Amino acid sequence: MRCLGIDTGKKNVGYAVVESRTKGIYQLLDYGLLKIKEYQQLEKLFKEKLEEYNFEVVAYERILNLKGFKTGSYLLEENGILKLLAEKNNLEVSELSPKEIRKHWFVRTKKELQEKIRKYFELKGKISEHTLDAIAIAGCALGKIWKRGDSNG
Repeated sequence: MRCLGIDTGKKNVGYAVVESRTKGIYQLLDYGLLKIKEYQQLEKLFKEKLEEYNFEVVAYERILNLKGFKTGSYLLEENGILKLLAEKNNLEVSELSPKEIRKHWFVRTKKELQEKIRKYFELKGKISEHTLDAIAIAGCALGKIWKRGDSNG
């Protein structure tokens, strides 16, 4: 089972494709950061990764509050675009709360989460927070699927 995890942002979008063939075991297939100027770039990224990795799940963080209305509205719009693209391609959508993601990885803070992701996937060098969050989101979504027993591996 493969998942495209996305961490939306006003100017930067982190993405990761994670695979899980065994419960609790994740393999990072691709990750990166997209500097976004227009929404078509998000659609292009989605289509390219779908064609390359044929993922079954799209996951992103649920927006629980709008800290800054302008930034919050970008995030909501980007999540809406992802949901629409997933539905058009008959893919499962997983909206995850920040608390759910931290709980899955057994951490309490965002900093601990990012350290855990770096260690689990043996990531070195400079990697954006958005990208680390996208990896965590994808892993959490796959974990939820294994937990409910829907994965074919």
